Amino acid sequence: MNKKKNRTVQNTENIKKQKEKLRKEQVMTAAFLLYGIFFATGCTFNPGSVSTTSGVTSETSISTDAVEVEAEDDGSVTITEEGSYVLSGKITGTVTVDASKDAKVEIILNGADIESEAPIFIKQADKVTITLADGTTNTITQTGDFITIDDEELNAAIYSKEDLVFDGNGSLTITSKEGHAVKSKDDLKVKAGNITIEAAKDGMHVKEELTVDGGTLKITAAEGLEATVVTINDGDITIEASDDGINASLKSDDITTAKVEINGGNLTITMGSGDTDGIDANGDLYINGGTITINAQFPFDYDGTAELNGGTVIVNGEEVTELTNQFGGGTGGGRGNMPQDFDPDNMPQGPGKGDMPEDFDPDNMPEGFDKGQRPQR
Repeated sequence: MNKKKNRTVQNTENIKKQKEKLRKEQVMTAAFLLYGIFFATGCTFNPGSVSTTSGVTSETSISTDAVEVEAEDDGSVTITEEGSYVLSGKITGTVTVDASKDAKVEIILNGADIESEAPIFIKQADKVTITLADGTTNTITQTGDFITIDDEELNAAIYSKEDLVFDGNGSLTITSKEGHAVKSKDDLKVKAGNITIEAAKDGMHVKEELTVDGGTLKITAAEGLEATVVTINDGDITIEASDDGINASLKSDDITTAKVEINGGNLTITMGSGDTDGIDANGDLYINGGTITINAQFPFDYDGTAELNGGTVIVNGEEVTELTNQFGGGTGGGRGNMPQDFDPDNMPQGPGKGDMPEDFDPDNMPEGFDKGQRPQR
């Protein structure tokens, strides 16, 4: 009986070894096949990027060299070296990235719930990628009063001083009841991910360029997307805003013209009532493709060139073939626009630049002129 039992154990072990050997051979075969494909097509092959985990794609899988990070006693996490870091579970402090200026850091959210006064602060790096692991649900919530670090008021749930990228096929909900959801003082790119945003100020506030290449964005905020240059190439974007849906305004010393450019994707903007604009470009506006649906009293406001070169644009239920420039119900010349020949140093005679006549009497105003309202014509 013992010999038979030993033989059975031995056979079981042999079978296990054979299966493991076969599995490794299959993985190596797949790797070589991939290498052949990449070599034939001229692409770069990186063996470290191939995932052997069943059912997980190589693009969004958690790499084997990623480091699982646990919060300190005060709930904080500090990342000082280049690499991939996995965050899971509840984190009640600040996740700080303070690496070398040339470091590339990946933060993988794998079922993470980060809630604090300053949930994520990217202080220094070359670029930081926030990857949403496949099939996971993650939350980042800014609560309480803003804190200040090195004279920086961290007025966003994710506050970055460097380039920031969102990627991965998981889900992320970002909430800031007092400030911005995401703020970048450099560039911001959305490559993928299912991202839901609720913010008191801007959904995404970017100093330089904001680019959306894919993913799903659902934003409820005062302003949805704001940057010096906003470029939408793809993705599904839904914005509900109380100020501007998309705003391009000059914030950068390195970019001379603010611009909104839409090349593809599906974009739906719903504006609140009042002085609000669906797309506000304090510069140029180009729509070259995609499907854009705007429900607003003032769908477009631009100061420079505006071109509708392609795509489908629907305003308040009707498809349009030109981009009107409306403010206060008028067309042509948006908010604050002046005639092309306007010369501030050659004003008409009479009151100018806030000056009033010597005999001006605020208690003896013309009939119908009350509290700053113009007389009815």
